[in-house]
Amino acid sequence: MAIVELNETELGRRRPVWAALAELYLDTEVRPLVVNAAAACLSSGYSDQELQTIWRHEVSPVLAKNLLSPAGEWAGFDHDWLESEILQRRPKLTDSLVARVNLKSWNEVCRLRTWLSTWPTSDRDHVVRSVEALTRSAYDETPAFPEDMPNVATEVLERIWKEGAAPLISALHIRGNEAPVKDFLERGRQAPQRVLKER
Repeated sequence: MAIVELNETELGRRRPVWAALAELYLDTEVRPLVVNAAAACLSSGYSDQELQTIWRHEVSPVLAKNLLSPAGEWAGFDHDWLESEILQRRPKLTDSLVARVNLKSWNEVCRLRTWLSTWPTSDRDHVVRSVEALTRSAYDETPAFPEDMPNVATEVLERIWKEGAAPLISALHIRGNEAPVKDFLERGRQAPQRVLKER
């Protein structure tokens, strides 16, 4: 028996959430993608409790082993495979323990989902893309802003950095494997100015 019985309408609502959360289990740099997962969760209209269930009992048990593998998948999971795996499994008592493998990412998804809900719906796509670009810029030292990104006032970009990207970087910093987090935050703090200068 499947974990949940989902009709086609509910599957259509679930698939974007599954796909976005699955990216957080790839064996590559995924921190800039956390904001996309948050946006997918917000757009789904699911409650906090429903999203917790999706994370804990659907996505995490199927994909957590990828983060524990020495040669995990990095290019992307097949969505049909993921859906089939989720629908065929039964919930287990160990699901909550397995979900802890990537708990920091999930906590940031929840935080960013709440934060994104404070922005007007018409601005959210731009805000999501800005958080992703600023986060990527802090790690890669490149502006990485898409050419089609609309011009944004400096104070708005600074808010996006301060409330969106900087806390994300700080929360998901892995001590011992990277330069001190303050270095990333400083590079990221300079990113809005670099982006504005290029426009």
